[in-house]
Amino acid sequence: MSDNTQVEVTQRELRFWQQNVNGSLLGHQDLLVTLGQMEYDICAVQEPYIGFNGKSQANSYWRLVYPSTRAPERQVACSLLLVSTSISTNAWAEVPVHSSDVTAIRLHLDGGHILFIFNIYLACTHNEAL
Repeated sequence: MSDNTQVEVTQRELRFWQQNVNGSLLGHQDLLVTLGQMEYDICAVQEPYIGFNGKSQANSYWRLVYPSTRAPERQVACSLLLVSTSISTNAWAEVPVHSSDVTAIRLHLDGGHILFIFNIYLACTHNEAL
């Protein structure tokens, strides 16, 4: 039975990292090592490595969040978020965005505050994400 109780992220500094790995498997794996086990809380990845199965990679310290929509002609995700497993899944939720270039989550913070985090991939060839 799942517990849908909302949990808040307690007052502390949230640590963010952003990186474009240019679709490279080695770059993506290096990113996971760089992030460490608990050094960062949220990582915004642009042009992540996507395997033959249409999915990216994470390790046991991270949860993957993909764009909520993907255009049928573009099977590759250009943006994703990694959320540390140190943040309870009851403290955040995916935010649906109608762009395959945008990934978003909502974090519930102390005192009832809400923080929206957007990872927006802006290609040089179009402005669809805007």
